[in-house]
Amino acid sequence: MEMPKHQYETDVLIVGAGPVGLFTAWLLAQLGQPCMLIEKSHTTTALPKMEYTNSRTAEIYRSVGLDRILRPLAVPEKHPFNEVWATGFGGHAISTWKRQSPTEDRKQAAEENDGTWAREPRIRQMQSVIEAELKRLCQSERLITDLWGYSVVNVEETDSAVWTTAHNDAGDAVVFKSRYVIGCDGAGSAVRASVGIQMERRSHPTKARYVHFKTPDADKLRAFGPFWHALFFGGAVVPQDEIDTYTVVEILPPDADLEPITDPEGFVAKILGGLTGKPFPVRIGTMLGTGSWKLYYGIADTFRSQKGRVFLAGDSAHTITPVCGFGFNSGVQDAFNLAWKLAAYLRGHGGDKLLESYNAERMPTVQLMVRTSEHVAQTYFVPMMSKAFTLGAEKINASGEDGDRARAELKVEVDKAFLMHDLEGVVLDYRYASSAINMSDPDGPEPEWDMRKVHPSTWPGCRAPHVFLSDGKTSIMDLYGSGFTLVDFSPSGTIGDLFVDTARSLAAPLKKLWLPEESHCRLIWERDAVLVRPDGFVTWRSQQQCSISPEEARSVLLCALGRIV
Repeated sequence: MEMPKHQYETDVLIVGAGPVGLFTAWLLAQLGQPCMLIEKSHTTTALPKMEYTNSRTAEIYRSVGLDRILRPLAVPEKHPFNEVWATGFGGHAISTWKRQSPTEDRKQAAEENDGTWAREPRIRQMQSVIEAELKRLCQSERLITDLWGYSVVNVEETDSAVWTTAHNDAGDAVVFKSRYVIGCDGAGSAVRASVGIQMERRSHPTKARYVHFKTPDADKLRAFGPFWHALFFGGAVVPQDEIDTYTVVEILPPDADLEPITDPEGFVAKILGGLTGKPFPVRIGTMLGTGSWKLYYGIADTFRSQKGRVFLAGDSAHTITPVCGFGFNSGVQDAFNLAWKLAAYLRGHGGDKLLESYNAERMPTVQLMVRTSEHVAQTYFVPMMSKAFTLGAEKINASGEDGDRARAELKVEVDKAFLMHDLEGVVLDYRYASSAINMSDPDGPEPEWDMRKVHPSTWPGCRAPHVFLSDGKTSIMDLYGSGFTLVDFSPSGTIGDLFVDTARSLAAPLKKLWLPEESHCRLIWERDAVLVRPDGFVTWRSQQQCSISPEEARSVLLCALGRIV
């Protein structure tokens, strides 16, 4: 088959410069891998959009040095993650879900130091800020070529390369030849469609309309005290930056018409009034944008094309509703899983099974997140909304004993849904249990799992636990290398030496981390020797009676590198 003449050639072409595409490009550059990034728009989003970075994503930021750049631009850590349920501003409070601030989380994590916490607490930060900073970082990297205003129309894959055709602003066809393509181009992915990957979509039982704006009346919106979300049984308000930027959302039934919002101030006043039926007006100083969306779940049939040269990440691979906050975070975690594998393969020390493991690991993880989000929506969110509408606005807003009883009855349903953003088992303890690049553990079965709790373990496939060392300040995670890390708690340190020598013979990056005096960390990590992947997951650990031969060490590393046929 004759392929079109190309104007650009690169090892890796990333399509889509949203947060996942930008993060992927930046990660590859940190790993020394050149890449090209193309985007149909001319700039990053000006809309706040999502505002929740969960603790696993925050931990990833720290591991690659982004926390010191992004966190200072986020909502200050002193602000709690409270969620308020009420009939509306000017109405009655139903329940307040109190959650600690990141500052308080840090303190408790250090005091407990039991392996159940993330290295970093969650973050409140607008997507517009994240994208702008990532774009700045990408444009400062000599290994990244970014082109804006290029809209992909076709992707053609062969056994040896990928040809991607895009149209520029003038309508000219521009062809990019690459060894690999990573599609980060959103739910309507042209990359996914071009290579014939299907995505089945299931509807969520709601639709939504929204307004993003800045207001000089922020003090009026603090009537219920500090909150991350305020929800009004048909509407919600999100303080995006704790200064003057807000998002107001109208939650609608699935059969509702999504009419354009022609009167933003009237729309905002109506939603803020909630079930009271009385508008709660605030001035809009700067209109940032309006819009609507239909909520649905979708997972692509595969995250890697049939010929193996096209990968999908983020919304192009899966769409998850805002319930539980998995969407953006799962995309960042896709990128973190894929980037080191692709870089290792292109540099020659990674094998075919390393690339195969991306789909094998991320697909079950995303399926878990989608199942959890659907479960929470159907089991808690829908019954709660149904209870509110069954009771009716008049009864819920009533004064006196009748109103108190109705609100107390509604509060029972509301409080059942508290777990919505407290699913640390899903956030931190998802596992790559059946991956071909992790060695099986002959000493025991997979540890217990709970969607709300973390069970710290170094069982292969688990995320290695964050534990502060004896100085009380340094996490074991802070000492990982940029490649593999062999953590050796043995008195002699000879296991680590063996792995360093073996890795050198395989041209694989590996750091020995010898911690013979760290008994508390050793207790939580369970074994004398643990091999940690570049993404922080365990690929192998020694048996209870620790001994390993050079041949066994070589087999372990060949497996971890995806080089065992």
